[in-house]
Amino acid sequence: MINLAIIIPAYKETYMEKALISISKQTNKNFKVYVGDDCSQYAIKSICDKFKNKINLSYHRFDTNLGRKDLVSQWHRCINLMNDEKWIWLFSDDDLADQHCVEKFYEALKVTNSFYDVYRFNTTVIDRDDKFISQAVESPQLENPMRLTLNILKWNRGNSMPDHIFKKAKYNELGGFINFIQAQGSDWATSINFSYPKGLYTIAGPHVYWRQSGQNISSEASRNKAKLIFGHLQFISWVNERFKKEDETIYGTKISEIKQESKNNLEMVIKFHYKGIPFLKFFNISMKISSIFKESIFKSAWFCLKINYRVFKYKY
Repeated sequence: MINLAIIIPAYKETYMEKALISISKQTNKNFKVYVGDDCSQYAIKSICDKFKNKINLSYHRFDTNLGRKDLVSQWHRCINLMNDEKWIWLFSDDDLADQHCVEKFYEALKVTNSFYDVYRFNTTVIDRDDKFISQAVESPQLENPMRLTLNILKWNRGNSMPDHIFKKAKYNELGGFINFIQAQGSDWATSINFSYPKGLYTIAGPHVYWRQSGQNISSEASRNKAKLIFGHLQFISWVNERFKKEDETIYGTKISEIKQESKNNLEMVIKFHYKGIPFLKFFNISMKISSIFKESIFKSAWFCLKINYRVFKYKY
């Protein structure tokens, strides 16, 4: 019985064949690949046809492009293509997986009796030529949701959607993945959400290789910054409301710690990822920050001014 669905929401052709090659080399072939073509202008089907005798693959082309305006909804409709598999691996059309990922996933299920709702692999970041850029600190085998949240906010984890395998029953229970503007922080929030209350189990050994290609939303952050900043602010607002007071006793982490680290994260993301706050959106963003952290607009505006000053100083 096939228990794992590997879902690939596809649009770009540049790295699609490499992604499928990495999947076709898996040492355990107990999976089915579902490719959801987002009404692409590229020859996605022709690439998929090369693998029809190598892996169990189902190709579907959608009549409309959805990912450009609502990426998470595109993920959802691709997941709706799957059959009765119990696990969802939402992969990407430009990332790579070590050949033992599926094998080690099934071993982890056996060891843990499929207890956890989300399993993940450690992440390595590569460039457009498959060359190494960076690697996050190896995650502990088990991490509770509040500790995971702190480590994500501190950039101690490489959490991205393709490193995770989610239990379908939990996906249905939660109503799918969390949808923020341009999917900013949606992978982080979803990882945290699925890890509650049992925790997140990291599979040691094989890695997923997340590609910083210059072609995905994250790579284009500084060129589309206003919309993306508002998306990240949705994540920051969500994470500040996610946990209850009693969770502090259960998980040994204070909500105030998460609040402080979320503001530090916001500063770092705006400064280094989005490269500052656009002048025309300065007031709106200051107002949103004021609302999230329940502070005066003057304090939030000063926070934003300092960020832009540091970006300007670093740039020039």
